Amino acid sequence: MLNLTLWDLLIRLGAYLLVGTIAGILSQLVLRAFGGKTSSESGGLSFACFDIVGLIFALLFKQGWGRGPQPEPGGLRGGRIGLIAWVILTLGLTLGALALLPYANRPIASFGNNIVTQVALSVLGAASDLGVWFVIVSLLPIPPLMGGNILLALFPGLRATARKLYWPGTALVALLVGFGIVQAVLEPVWVMLRGWIAP
Repeated sequence: MLNLTLWDLLIRLGAYLLVGTIAGILSQLVLRAFGGKTSSESGGLSFACFDIVGLIFALLFKQGWGRGPQPEPGGLRGGRIGLIAWVILTLGLTLGALALLPYANRPIASFGNNIVTQVALSVLGAASDLGVWFVIVSLLPIPPLMGGNILLALFPGLRATARKLYWPGTALVALLVGFGIVQAVLEPVWVMLRGWIAP
């Protein structure tokens, strides 16, 4: 259901930016821990996992995704297994960080009942919901999503083709989210992970 009030759009925007920043920082930290570096194809060092189409779908459907950095081919410890581990560990740590967000509610609420406090608390609450979808959708093995790196690790011959798959892959993800297929198929996973984050 589309809820397109200005307040909801601003809260979802703040939640997306928060989750994308958390995922981006963690992806760089894990990438460095695996001895990797960001390839020049992805624009170099980035501390955010943002995708403009993913942002639009986060605003409209609460199911956005991010585009993580592309590691330098062959530069990770562990090779292809390291690439898979990087994706899974980054998104797992992102879920762990989302589980810690509710602990910020009390300190933020101590600033009193004003608009800034209400916005911050609303963004934190929305970040948990939106963040779980962010992780689930980003894990799909479709380039240019982070999960697309899993596909490239399993089939390294696709790497040259993957660069050309940005817009077709993005369109495929947009269709899957827009037509409710992602929600219909993966909602049980979302419920389980959301329950773990906010028991």
